[in-house]
Amino acid sequence: MICLISPNPRTPVVAITEIVKIAQWMTYTLMGLLALISYIFMTQNIHKHMKNIGILKALGIRTAQILWIFVSENIVFSLVVTVVSIIPIEILIHWMNLYIKTSFNLPFAYLKSTGGLYMSSFILLMTVMILGILHPILKMSFMKPIEIIRKYKI
Repeated sequence: MICLISPNPRTPVVAITEIVKIAQWMTYTLMGLLALISYIFMTQNIHKHMKNIGILKALGIRTAQILWIFVSENIVFSLVVTVVSIIPIEILIHWMNLYIKTSFNLPFAYLKSTGGLYMSSFILLMTVMILGILHPILKMSFMKPIEIIRKYKI
């Protein structure tokens, strides 16, 4: 553990590793919230299109093809969300580095963003959204097309 004493004797001793742990916790919490919001978005999107899915099934489209429609939409949405999230993550890392530099009078930036962070957020989003897609699609695959159309009138 790297522990530095603040130049001001009235301020408490603070460990940089604790600040890094807090930053990591904040990052993973934000990623989890983003995944939850994405899950809700995807399930609502599927329920909104259930009548269309029933019509597609009546036309003879297989469930796997319908699933692929939503998975491809999921891929595009996850890429857009990951790219858009890069900006706030970089700003947060910059602010945390400024805090560390000013609090401890350090000449270097301690926190760095990596491609692994962005890749893990993309994989998390994909996993959560695919799980969110599978349940309604598999539930709908056991129903007859006319039942789907009648049940989900819009």
